Amino acid sequence: MWRRSAERRALLWRRSVALRQVIVDMLAISILVIVVSAYIWKRWRSHSDKLPPGPFNIPLLGSWEFIKLYFTNGSLIEMYQRLGKRYGPVVFLRIAMDSPVVCIRGYEALKAASTDTRLAGMYGTFFYRFLAGFKNYGISLADGHNWRKGKKFLNRGLAQLGLSKESLEALVNEECSKALDEVLVRDDNVVNIEKALGLATTNIFFRGAYSRTYDHQDANYWEMKEAIATAFQTVAKLQTVLDFLPWLKPFNATYRKMSKALDCLYSYADLIINEHKATIKENNPRDLVDSYLLAAANAGEDDEVSTENLRVMIRDTLAGGLDTPSTAIVWAILLVAAHPQVQAKLHAELDSVIGRERAPSLDDEKSCPYTRAVIDETFRYFNLTPFNRHFATQGDTTFLGYHIPANSIILMDLHSMQHSRETWGDPENFRPERFLTEDGPRLREHVRPFGFSARVCPAEAYARKVVFLFVAQMFQRASLRLPEGVKKVAAETTYSITVRFEKPEVVIQAR
Repeated sequence: MWRRSAERRALLWRRSVALRQVIVDMLAISILVIVVSAYIWKRWRSHSDKLPPGPFNIPLLGSWEFIKLYFTNGSLIEMYQRLGKRYGPVVFLRIAMDSPVVCIRGYEALKAASTDTRLAGMYGTFFYRFLAGFKNYGISLADGHNWRKGKKFLNRGLAQLGLSKESLEALVNEECSKALDEVLVRDDNVVNIEKALGLATTNIFFRGAYSRTYDHQDANYWEMKEAIATAFQTVAKLQTVLDFLPWLKPFNATYRKMSKALDCLYSYADLIINEHKATIKENNPRDLVDSYLLAAANAGEDDEVSTENLRVMIRDTLAGGLDTPSTAIVWAILLVAAHPQVQAKLHAELDSVIGRERAPSLDDEKSCPYTRAVIDETFRYFNLTPFNRHFATQGDTTFLGYHIPANSIILMDLHSMQHSRETWGDPENFRPERFLTEDGPRLREHVRPFGFSARVCPAEAYARKVVFLFVAQMFQRASLRLPEGVKKVAAETTYSITVRFEKPEVVIQAR
């Protein structure tokens, strides 16, 4: 009796296990059917015969082109050069989870795209939203009204508060002269030009924007430089796992690294804000921060004019002030040092127009066409940002007759414009003389280092002035060459928003 009862219980147990397995299998099949059906429905809804041309995309995995790029650490520039020859000025690809990517190439297509605000959104990927405080704050990565308002404020502030023409000349000449004085008296004339001049360009902006300066012994300066490099490398990635699974951020190493970098920059922003709040005078704004705080005090409940928004704006301007002008200046110095014939012509023009008794001024620029050509060729040659990245954040749209899906990543391939063989003939050569021909004005239209759309950098005019004054004073006072054994300058292979130099060293001597 007992044995029969045990056997019965065992049989019932086996049947219940089998039933549970059937239920689990049916549930799994149902989930799979739902997922596949949802995927097919999504692809059907997003399908259009008018999508731009491009290579085959593997469902869910994206294009084999991006997969190869990821595993071989290849070049995005070279990939799109190859695809552009085959598919034309607008190339369509997908990355993981079928996210659409549209690359726009060549001057004419980029010019058309530059007037279409539907292709100029920024509040896209997880890390872009993270940098905008998840509330569309700041300038660089904000969208819509907040971006337009912030850009207008920054343009007005740069012009009125400490960075006008006269004050900018005085600031640049003071900081550049001080940096050169330190370098030219050193016994070791092999100089890391980025470290020697980077702080000077930073102080120019910091004095006008924040009423602060730094020196080489200040650890905060180098921490901020490292934090900005981390941010630029992170947001350069087209996609991360957090775009699909944002709840994984506490366990994601990239997120933790980015959070640490932003904490550093926000700590500095908070220091600036607190200092200004304690010393501000209502009728006498000293800089950009004073101007913003006074506007915020009169804004009431306007969330777009708030201390939190100011923190993100300071973070954005820190990135521009610390990186962009100094990167452009260092590239110009390295390229001229690598081309003695260019340097000889530069010296001759500066001696003729300015001499060696006074500092350069912005009025000298129109009388120094070769110096200007050197700067234009520098911007063309090294591509400050080879790709400007935007997002189609306003829904589906069309461009040149093609259907552009909502939330597409839009890559503006500036490299294709600035290195087109049809336009430049020999784009691989550093040749400033190309801008001194009758065709020079047209060629300058094809050089857009600060962007080629409504999202062009608001500090472009400021940066260009700083670069001219720095380059003019550098070659007015010094002769440079590459160190022994170094034949050419090279860019870092680390992918980032801006193209940086591999080894920014030169041999510098007083003239």
